[in-house]
Amino acid sequence: MRYKCQPVSETPAMELPSFDLSISLSRFLLLIQQYQTPLLTTLSLPLLYMAYSDYSGWHQMGAGGLPHNVFGWIVQNFLRLRGTQDKRSTACYDTLKVQWLLEQASFLNIDLPRRASPRTGPWVVPHRQLEDFASEKLRQVNATSSYRLSAGCSK
Repeated sequence: MRYKCQPVSETPAMELPSFDLSISLSRFLLLIQQYQTPLLTTLSLPLLYMAYSDYSGWHQMGAGGLPHNVFGWIVQNFLRLRGTQDKRSTACYDTLKVQWLLEQASFLNIDLPRRASPRTGPWVVPHRQLEDFASEKLRQVNATSSYRLSAGCSK
């Protein structure tokens, strides 16, 4: 049995159901008004959790530069908008101003092994690494040396 193909002009058009958008939109807005409080609560809970997690991580970094409270965290977040997310980027040196620096591959005559850079926090202030801290003895030597240097003593 052979089937005959119908010409394109004779194929029946598919009918789409018609919707009255004004009624649908008004029902949607009415639902939002009815459930405004639960809807806002549901949408704000993840944001509050993310803000709390970020604040607690920033607070655990310790004091440094900004007030060590919620107001310092808010200022830090505004500064974060201006700062770059990749703190190790060297894109600022790819301009013609320092082209002579880019022409020389290395200042050393030997190849150094690449090392993993320390993990830093996403916060702008204070900007510290999160791992590989100095020992207590080294911190004491550093504090003593800094004190002597500021007091003007030679040794």
